[in-house]
Amino acid sequence: MIPPLLAIAPATLSKVWVLDAREIKSYQERLLIASAQGLFNRRGLNEGVYIISDGYDEDWLKELRARKIRVAGRLASTRELLDKVGVKSAVVFGDAPSHSGDLATMVAACEDSLLVADPALIATYDLNIKKDLRKQFATNVEGYKWVLANYGAQLDPKAVSFTVPFVTQTHRPYELRDFQISRKMFTFWISGSDEKDLPGADRPAEESYIREVLTTKFDPNIPVYGYPWSGDTFGPGEWDGITILSESSKFLIPTDNFTNLSLWNRFPPSTKRFPTTKPTMKAKPGARYAAFVMSDGDNACTFRNFFFDYWRSGKVDRVPMGWTMAPTLRELAPPIYDWYVDHLPKGHSVGSGVSGIGYCSLENYGKGSGRFGEAAYRDFLRMTDESLQRNGFEWSWIMRYGRFGGKYIKDFLTGVPTAKAVMGGYGNVARNAGEAIEPMNGRVAFHNWVDIGNPKEAVGRLQAWMNDPNGPRFTGIFILNWNYSPDQLKEVAEAGKKLGITWVTPVELAHLAQQANP
Repeated sequence: MIPPLLAIAPATLSKVWVLDAREIKSYQERLLIASAQGLFNRRGLNEGVYIISDGYDEDWLKELRARKIRVAGRLASTRELLDKVGVKSAVVFGDAPSHSGDLATMVAACEDSLLVADPALIATYDLNIKKDLRKQFATNVEGYKWVLANYGAQLDPKAVSFTVPFVTQTHRPYELRDFQISRKMFTFWISGSDEKDLPGADRPAEESYIREVLTTKFDPNIPVYGYPWSGDTFGPGEWDGITILSESSKFLIPTDNFTNLSLWNRFPPSTKRFPTTKPTMKAKPGARYAAFVMSDGDNACTFRNFFFDYWRSGKVDRVPMGWTMAPTLRELAPPIYDWYVDHLPKGHSVGSGVSGIGYCSLENYGKGSGRFGEAAYRDFLRMTDESLQRNGFEWSWIMRYGRFGGKYIKDFLTGVPTAKAVMGGYGNVARNAGEAIEPMNGRVAFHNWVDIGNPKEAVGRLQAWMNDPNGPRFTGIFILNWNYSPDQLKEVAEAGKKLGITWVTPVELAHLAQQANP
């Protein structure tokens, strides 16, 4: 069963119009382009608009061609794109209140209009102002209330977006606008500490109102796109943002920098699955076994770029690896998902990350959702198990589940029976060797024991584990992906082999641990 998380257009996509926007440096013009793309791609035609923002978009265009998607033509300019889309109406917005970028995105989506942050673009491209939101609201909360009162019935009830509304040191948030507009998403932000003096900002009022909206106006267990962090002090941050979403019975699909989602989402869900593991290894007395678990796989953006480079490098196939992947990539961007299934390195394994079908805090899930909170939590686990089955995943990487022997790890092992192994993520560290392995019902959870987040310290910490007579024989090795290049990862893996570590996949690790802990 495909969950009603992702709208699939009924028409079969057969051709695309391509605009290479790499030389367009104006943020305001990129917003305009993204809105035009979103309006065109949601029409359900057999053609779509594809924007090249960087070299990865150029690479993935080759994959579209491999799927017999024809390039109908190359658009030479923004004007050619606007002529192709055929929309002249615009929603204009300014800097006040500070969340106007998100407010205008929702209005433009519902008004079938272009998104204009620079009024000069109106004259440049002969547009007509349909709605002018400049200085219409005293506060961000007032703006959200107005949008919901006037457009709430048109917004997609099955998806929302947590997106920074303006440029920060880490984001120029035009990448996701096409998807937000194509899906008519409720799009919001919560101000961080560096935003307190911006027009209309009020962190406590915004958080209170957004919590109310998420729990009363949207169903539980729907995805949240985007990301709640945009550099230090912008937004509530990852921890608080995930807590807010989890307590509201929502899960995050990190997609803040994922381009062309309004087009990738046009494909039917993939029918491919990752191959299953058939462990046959026998545990040798006294031997030490470890499984690499590559982090940030829940971030769908990394499969458009970061991991694409890893898998193409030819430097990751000598040692077994456990790669985490967002389970919804199969439905969100089927051609990209298919490429990874087809190019899985020999002896490697892919599992779900992080915490389930989407990123959440298991400890907080449903806690702020009133009477449906517990039911939503149980349903989240069921949906997670179904997503593992669809993908062929046999293990999961989870976070914020408490300590060894606690309620949430037991709930996960019970509610997600497809997961033969559960690997601990950030922040969940075993306090002693006895807490490194938690068997239950023929499956195993591994709590972090060896921290090699810093490549410079990795070999020394692996050596310390091997030298510790009381250390666990079986452990997951958590890899902070942003800290490791393929060369560094290869060096650490080979150094571990020289130390006597036998590298295996997470499922093989669980199989070996069960032999020693029947």
